[in-house]
Amino acid sequence: MGVILKIEDLYVDFKTERGLVKAIDGVTLEVKEGEVLALIGETGCGKSTISKAIMRLLPKNATVRGKIIYKGKNLLELPESEMRKIRGKEIGMIFQDPLTSLNPVFTVSNQMEEMFK
Repeated sequence: MGVILKIEDLYVDFKTERGLVKAIDGVTLEVKEGEVLALIGETGCGKSTISKAIMRLLPKNATVRGKIIYKGKNLLELPESEMRKIRGKEIGMIFQDPLTSLNPVFTVSNQMEEMFK
């Protein structure tokens, strides 16, 4: 099976009032078709930051460098309209406490409708 997701030299920095904070420092990984990826580790090690970088859901003070290749396309170069088509339909995240949090990919209305089905 081929590689469906490839992350090459991913760096994520956050600009703060105190200066630059390096959150992710050169992560590289591959996920092949049919595989499931679980990011595990201690609190604060960067799991959510990597996931949000893949989904392009980081705050505006974040700088992302490297490549996130999904099905041959660099997600970091796609327009937002293309990312909306991918989020939730092809790439998803399970948040730490999924029963008490809303998914930022979908509108609150959509999530409430889903809850009551």
